[in-house]
Amino acid sequence: MFKIKPTTLFRKDGLYFSPVTGKGRGVFCEYDIAQGETIEVAPVFIFNEKDTATVAETIIADYYFSTEHMPEDYLRREGIADAKKASCMAMGVVSYCNHMVEANAHAEKIIEHHAVYYKLF
Repeated sequence: MFKIKPTTLFRKDGLYFSPVTGKGRGVFCEYDIAQGETIEVAPVFIFNEKDTATVAETIIADYYFSTEHMPEDYLRREGIADAKKASCMAMGVVSYCNHMVEANAHAEKIIEHHAVYYKLF
């Protein structure tokens, strides 16, 4: 039987949440994190256009990402017709990191074996 090795999930030891004045909660670590070091690899949950419209009215909207950066063939396979109206949410601390252009950590998508993961580094 042919077996596909899935992406290995990972989370750096020592991560924790703490309040950040004027911003909510932030992700911190008890240990130094070297530039480029992997902080987490987490699976992603895809919201289609209808589900995105629903969750956009909830607190989840503060934690999801656009699907516009995902390949069209992957989105079609997931039943997404309009990437601008769909979204995704990483099932890990990456969803709590700020989504600003000049962030201290960056997320990279991994699309493998019909699944999406975010790598936070």
